[in-house]
Amino acid sequence: MDLRTLTKLILKLTGAYLLVATLLALPPVLAAPDQLQLGGLVFVVVYVFAGAALLWFPGLIVNRVIGIEGAALEGSASASRLLRVGVVLLGFYFSVSAAYGLVFTWARLNLFYRFSSTFPGASGPEMTADDFGYLVASALQLVLGLSMWFGSRIIVRLSGSFNESC
Repeated sequence: MDLRTLTKLILKLTGAYLLVATLLALPPVLAAPDQLQLGGLVFVVVYVFAGAALLWFPGLIVNRVIGIEGAALEGSASASRLLRVGVVLLGFYFSVSAAYGLVFTWARLNLFYRFSSTFPGASGPEMTADDFGYLVASALQLVLGLSMWFGSRIIVRLSGSFNESC
């Protein structure tokens, strides 16, 4: 694989990461006070467009912005296979971090007061709106991570080929 194709691969993976991370940042923006929502939504829209451009048009960026020439190499791993490995790794990362968030929130709400003698007989705090939002966001991140992990073939197919100039 030549440097141009490797650069396109890195740009596609960066775009996938930006899209998923931005989608996960959307619930806190929507829950923010009205005077802060517009600024947060502007950043979300900018990051969604940047992630989509990196994912679907890496060739255009490599040709016009970076300007890397292609080289003919044989016998190396294909870019599609490496992209699939990268998507699987991103899916695994998102799944593990989401599982950590779910376990942390559940432990904070339930386990601390059961195993701590700080407040004998206390059942723990009620679930707040922030706790519920964090649980929902972690569950969504887990679903997206598992989708990336096990649906990597479909994602690679949808992201486009490496042979075209765009």
